[in-house]
Amino acid sequence: MPNVLPIFLLKAIQGICQMIDSVLFMIEIEYKIRLNINTFGNFNDASYAVFNRYCRLSKITMKMGLTGGIGCGKSTVVAAFGEAGFKCCETDAIVKQLLREDPEVIAAVVAHFGRDFISESGGICRKKLAEVVFREKDLLQWLENLLHPRVRLTWQKRVADAPNAHWCIEIPLLFEKNLEKHFDFIVCVSCSNGNQLDRLRQRGLSDGQISARNACQLPLNEKVMRSNVVFSNDGTKSFLNAQINYFIENFVHRKKLPVT
Repeated sequence: MPNVLPIFLLKAIQGICQMIDSVLFMIEIEYKIRLNINTFGNFNDASYAVFNRYCRLSKITMKMGLTGGIGCGKSTVVAAFGEAGFKCCETDAIVKQLLREDPEVIAAVVAHFGRDFISESGGICRKKLAEVVFREKDLLQWLENLLHPRVRLTWQKRVADAPNAHWCIEIPLLFEKNLEKHFDFIVCVSCSNGNQLDRLRQRGLSDGQISARNACQLPLNEKVMRSNVVFSNDGTKSFLNAQINYFIENFVHRKKLPVT
């Protein structure tokens, strides 16, 4: 019994600290959203008025790069933009397809890592591959050199095939690979560290695996500062949709997403 009260208090304090951290983070991100959406000072050195005219009065289409931390909800935001009329492309889905179906990629991975990495379906086992490459930077670099050029060619071809559409291209390593120049502006999806950990743990990742993956990316706060627009995914889906609606209503005038 003597140990029950201290443990309970410790957990309560930890919970309160996490709540405070989430609230402060959301306030910071909300400020970032309003500041960026209302000024767009970082958008190709253009003022808000120029960007507003670009998006609302002209027929020019937009090509948006979407990034953020792992577990922050990038796929959720991609789906929301798809509902709003954007054509979307998730680079992680392209990677999965390459490792599952591309003969050259499969052969190269098997030659480099061995036949133990072949899955039952004949493709590459992504889980087993991840366990290796996130422990060895040289191996990760080799894999990225194999996949990234193919991924880039794939999404660039899709954009070229639909030049009159608004595009949302999701790229987790957008800043790390210096791909900003390919887009009109950059959107970052963010959330608090506590929510990120909870979501990734629910996917079955250990804290060690989470740390290894985060170590291969820029810190989330740096991605936030380098992006033109930031969406906070610390609340409900309605809260996230409200942010996306605000962006779309002010710059794209597409159909609204449901906010209940």
